[in-house]
Amino acid sequence: MQISLRNEIILLTDGKPLAIRGARGIILECTDGLIWLTVKGLPYDFWLVKGERLIIENNELALVEGFTSGAIRLISESSNSIHRTIVWR
Repeated sequence: MQISLRNEIILLTDGKPLAIRGARGIILECTDGLIWLTVKGLPYDFWLVKGERLIIENNELALVEGFTSGAIRLISESSNSIHRTIVWR
């Protein structure tokens, strides 16, 4: 599925990560709760709380999950779309 980046809020829950591919240059902002992010190829993970942001710096698979719940906004300065799929465990 493709989504357009138009400041939409995405709600996340524990145990249901969001898989994002092709997101290089996208800003991921935690808008609520606590968010866990891991990106393939990086030796460390990220934890974000409400108001914190980071830029995804490669096009590798990124997994984002709420802990125990949270919300994110994906922001792009261009009109690009990205692919997203929900990964169920």
